[in-house]
Amino acid sequence: MRVLQLLKAGFQRANQLLVRVCPAGVFENTFFARIHLLFFMLVVMGPVMGLITWQGQKRIDDLLARGTPAVATVTKATITRVKSTTYSLDLVWRDTQGAQRRLEGFTVSPGFYGQVTRAKQLATVRIKYLADETTSTRRTVATDDHVQNSYGQGMKRVFLIMGLIGVPGTVLMTLWRNRRLRRARAARLAAV
Repeated sequence: MRVLQLLKAGFQRANQLLVRVCPAGVFENTFFARIHLLFFMLVVMGPVMGLITWQGQKRIDDLLARGTPAVATVTKATITRVKSTTYSLDLVWRDTQGAQRRLEGFTVSPGFYGQVTRAKQLATVRIKYLADETTSTRRTVATDDHVQNSYGQGMKRVFLIMGLIGVPGTVLMTLWRNRRLRRARAARLAAV
């Protein structure tokens, strides 16, 4: 939902800027001009969001491959409902040197949250973390949360499809706009 709001706000700002900056007739405030801009934004935003998702998935894959395994105890489970629902856990574990580590606000998938909180007692979670780094949510991953760990795979496909839809849409709308502008110029010249 947040992505849609950001896209809508970006679309409105870009539309206002293009109406002010571009010569008259290039980007009017019409339905087709907005569709054209939407396709263009798909061409740009699809690969950008795909790259961001790919980097996040690469980080998770790196943690799963290089991380130090540990068993963490869940000290607190929280559901936050603001604009969307977020499921988070507070974790405590001992690292390889025996020092206690704490991680607060570790976000998990809804299914994994339900699995962990089903029992009435303190649950344990298998995690992997980078031992050479400071403890943070970006440096820790739950090995049992398969939904969270594979989320980026599907999203990369979605953003690739967005980019691929945007290319022919932009080309078709540009051809349509140029044809319309040529007809308008011809009509003005014929009227003179």
